Amino acid sequence: MYNILKVVFCLTFDYKTVGGRIKHYRLSINKTQEELAELADISANHLSALENGRSAGSLDKYYSVAQALGVTVDMLIDNSSNRASGNDYFFSNQLLPLVSSLSVEQRKMLIDFIELLKDYDVDKNNTKRG
Repeated sequence: MYNILKVVFCLTFDYKTVGGRIKHYRLSINKTQEELAELADISANHLSALENGRSAGSLDKYYSVAQALGVTVDMLIDNSSNRASGNDYFFSNQLLPLVSSLSVEQRKMLIDFIELLKDYDVDKNNTKRG
């Protein structure tokens, strides 16, 4: 199964686009290449090559980078124009990088806030739902 994934990965992969996404997510969490490389257990030179599309990298390396960024590999390699919904694009490109930069305590607070927000109907002047 792993070999099949590697073949599909190589056939459908735009290295420059993925590199741009890596850089975008890295900057959104305020990390330098050196800091992210250390978290992903790769060299800063290799990370630079990945970000600039100069290196193909292995699926394992992209997985390590994705974990260090707090995103999934599919968020790095998926072509957002092929996504079913604009909400997915919003989540992966705007909301997730912001959430990834929060502390654990801030994330808990955000979850609590979202739970409260779900109880209100914006279309009915913020009245509590039944």
